[in-house]
Amino acid sequence: MTAPIAIYSSFLRNHARKPSSVSLIQHGIDRWTVELANALADAGAAVDLLIKNDAPVPAAQAILHDGVRQVATGCSRLRSYAALWGYVRRHRPRVLVGGLRHANRQLLQIGSMLPRTPVVLSVHDHLSSVLARSAPDARAAYRRELARYRDADALACVSAGVRDDLLALLPGLPPQRVHVLHNPVRVPDCARPLMTADGRRVILGAGRLSDDKGFDRLIDAFALLAEDPGLQLMLCGEGTPAQRQALQQRARDRGLGERVVFAGHVDDLACRYREAAVFVLSSRTEALPYVLLEAMACGTPVVAFDCPTGPAEILDGGRCGALVADGDVDALARAIRDTLDAPGDAALRRARAAEFAPAQVARRWLTLIDALGERRAAA
Repeated sequence: MTAPIAIYSSFLRNHARKPSSVSLIQHGIDRWTVELANALADAGAAVDLLIKNDAPVPAAQAILHDGVRQVATGCSRLRSYAALWGYVRRHRPRVLVGGLRHANRQLLQIGSMLPRTPVVLSVHDHLSSVLARSAPDARAAYRRELARYRDADALACVSAGVRDDLLALLPGLPPQRVHVLHNPVRVPDCARPLMTADGRRVILGAGRLSDDKGFDRLIDAFALLAEDPGLQLMLCGEGTPAQRQALQQRARDRGLGERVVFAGHVDDLACRYREAAVFVLSSRTEALPYVLLEAMACGTPVVAFDCPTGPAEILDGGRCGALVADGDVDALARAIRDTLDAPGDAALRRARAAEFAPAQVARRWLTLIDALGERRAAA
């Protein structure tokens, strides 16, 4: 029997303790976990998805490849650690892949005691930005935690910008152990007829309603375009009541009223991309934004702030969409207007997004995993 690739992240974490109405895909890391597991299984690998939950989640199997097996490790910290240890001893996976901080910590501990199992930590954040936003005590603890990343067999960064940032934060880390493995991006077909918003052209933003997504900046840019009554801003994504209320108040203060639509969580985001006249990424920080790639895969014209990191890499320095100096709201409004007037080449955007397709990303992961296996066998 082929040894499995084991992936451990926050996907389905404590799902048994959440209301049944909660979506299985809560964050970008959940999407990464599902898409990577499915892509590896589609490429013929056996994949075990280690979930910090008391039992497998039957509903999740509907979005997982038949070759992906759920392995529950339990919700509590001690139980999950013991379950992970037992799992690695019994199944001897080809590799342990960690996604997100709690998973990375545990896998490093287990990997240090079972040296024949390679550990790959995935890095999904621009860590300098995370540290800058952290309180001093938390920042010091996080730096100590990051220092342990040197013990991993390999580090998989979702963008070149994240890789460069990580190398700057960890002096002496051998660059050959730090790899760029992009997020796998798959956009489903739209399952309903496409619509227009009362004949208006829709400017679309998508993501959590948190400060780092910069929707306050997008609302300010839209206010500069408000003299055109044919435009509407739609924001898809959830946030806390306070976050939502603050953004709604900002829209009211700028006289935008109902022209800014807060759509909340939507299950048909693939349709919203296709209906939009332009998609705008207004984030203050990213790593490799899924939503930008998804919009491009749909052929939608795109505009993005050149925030750290990801947009410049995805847009190939502006070749595949408008790239605006980070924080320049006036320039963002001009770029939106210019893109509405001249949408550019949809085929170019689709071709660029295709470079991040799951099959392409899975091949790169398997190449790394095979190399790590050979290195361990020769040691």
